[in-house]
Amino acid sequence: MKRIVVLLCGLLLIAAGIFLLVHGNAVKKRCTEPATGVVIGNKSEDSVGDDGIISYTYYPVIEYTAGDKVVSATASSGQNPPKYQEGDKVEILYNPADTTEFLIRGETGSGLFGIIMIAVGFIVSLVGVRVFIRGR
Repeated sequence: MKRIVVLLCGLLLIAAGIFLLVHGNAVKKRCTEPATGVVIGNKSEDSVGDDGIISYTYYPVIEYTAGDKVVSATASSGQNPPKYQEGDKVEILYNPADTTEFLIRGETGSGLFGIIMIAVGFIVSLVGVRVFIRGR
């Protein structure tokens, strides 16, 4: 049973990585309009780890002009410490159909994380297959 779990964990990591890549590419296809934005703050979100330690992630809030309206929107990816400070100018691409959806130019977003998950999932799957075959 434990042998199957290792294999399934690897396959789940591969599936999650593929999802992140597909989702990231879909967002890139929708966000086509360029604009210059200004960071007006950082939204923080906290999470508690298994060890009880609280960690924070900071998401930049960007203000930019989309067509004839001023938009304030929060980035979908964040960091700790915050990558951007209030007043920083950033080049973005926004979705003309949903002006609150945007990408910061030069950010790797979920693409790099998806590739890493696929690679780790592949390695875990190989270990799972090897353990499964040797265990018989």
